[in-house]
Amino acid sequence: MYRLLNGEVGSGKTVVSLLAALACVDSGFTTVIMAPTTILAHQHYESVTTLLKRADIHVPVQLLTGETSLSNITLPQIIIGTHALLFTTALPNNTALIVIDEQHRFGVVQRKKLMQLTTGKSSETQETATSEQDASPRGILPHYLTMTATPIPRTLTMALYGSTSVSILDELPPGRIPVRTHVVSENKRRAAYT
Repeated sequence: MYRLLNGEVGSGKTVVSLLAALACVDSGFTTVIMAPTTILAHQHYESVTTLLKRADIHVPVQLLTGETSLSNITLPQIIIGTHALLFTTALPNNTALIVIDEQHRFGVVQRKKLMQLTTGKSSETQETATSEQDASPRGILPHYLTMTATPIPRTLTMALYGSTSVSILDELPPGRIPVRTHVVSENKRRAAYT
């Protein structure tokens, strides 16, 4: 899979990625989820662990940010992290799914590096992995899911010319509180923080 999941804030992109991750874990593989900020990585970690707990599903979930590190590597598992993922020496070579949240916040080189860390391939040979030759030493070619509410022109071009498949979440789940955006003036900043 090389797919873009496009949907508004609150449409359920995280749940879709979690279901894909659970399919991988159920088959004995690891999932790596990369978010652009520590706050968003923590938010994903909290959401994922809460959803798993509510469903009484026991899957190891690790958080990797500039403030944390991977510990007690348990396979299979779900690893959620920030750019810190790019600075590890390697990620589990049984990684079968890479999820990039807010994909427009990462460059092509960063996305390639994440694939390289899971497959063991050098960045020179890792353009877009599309064949078994591009797989990791254990023969695993990770599926690749990017998620965004705001696709950038390059992503749209890749979808238009068939390099990327697209799935669209075009409505919010029932009962979801609508997202409201406000402009807060300078003199109301303290109240906004409160």
